[in-house]
Amino acid sequence: MKLVRFGLLTTIPISVIGIIQNEVGYFSVALALLIVFSLIQKGGVQQ
Repeated sequence: MKLVRFGLLTTIPISVIGIIQNEVGYFSVALALLIVFSLIQKGGVQQ
């Protein structure tokens, strides 16, 4: 779970930067979030 929390802490600033840069950056971050949440639902990221 520490990896999940670390991922969220690193993803939020990246998403903010993406929004500031352009809509394409925001879309890529949203897509990355969907992938992360889908992995969490499947039982977390495999180490």
